Amino acid sequence: MAKTSRKKVIKKSLQVQSKKSGLTHHIDDFEGFEKFAESILQKFKTDNQLQLAQSLKFQEAVSAISLDATFLKTYDQLERYRICFNGLEPLSIAGNLACGGRFNIGGAQKSEHFDHEMAACIYVASSIECAKAETGPHRNPEVYELSLLKSVKLWDVRSLLIALENSESLIAAIDKSPFNMQWSLQKFPTPSQILGSALRKIGGDGILYPSTKHEGGIVFGFFVKDETDANSKFKATRISDGQLELPVQK
Repeated sequence: MAKTSRKKVIKKSLQVQSKKSGLTHHIDDFEGFEKFAESILQKFKTDNQLQLAQSLKFQEAVSAISLDATFLKTYDQLERYRICFNGLEPLSIAGNLACGGRFNIGGAQKSEHFDHEMAACIYVASSIECAKAETGPHRNPEVYELSLLKSVKLWDVRSLLIALENSESLIAAIDKSPFNMQWSLQKFPTPSQILGSALRKIGGDGILYPSTKHEGGIVFGFFVKDETDANSKFKATRISDGQLELPVQK
């Protein structure tokens, strides 16, 4: 009897919590719900362990190969696009340092299993459509065009990997990095972040890599030390709504 009463109390509290979010859920089988929740948690733990094993294996593979600096290409002019939201400045790196990104490690990824340092990137896309796909939906987005103030040397990551002996496994590991996740939830570096860290140590100003979210698009990640460094390398120009209707040069 007490057990049934406890279930009713739990059910009532869950319904009140759901109504606050504007949704009402009716859950009758609480034992089944608890088992389902446990299975989700267990899957998360298992996936996390598998990702950690993959990252450790990738780090070992990268340490054993020679990353050829001939895949650093010089660019004197480059106009690319970046979408900001929530009032963030286009050359701000605070969030990037805290949470990390595709090819840079933030504070969220500091781990006892790896010795990588935190490092920031400014991410831009080859077109506005690519920037939209990479950023995803956000309220009050602002689109910026970033142009270079000085020449840069960028790693052509895909070409570099293809030239390596074990290219297929390395590319597969990079492409499987969990790009759709909240980076702040990732508690150790992914393969793409490990590669970015290795390339940064060799030299260069950043990377370019095919977009995983927009066919034919290219993502650029520029290595920056701080916001002073970012402002010395780029000029950011806000694009108005009217200009967004114009065709973008490929």
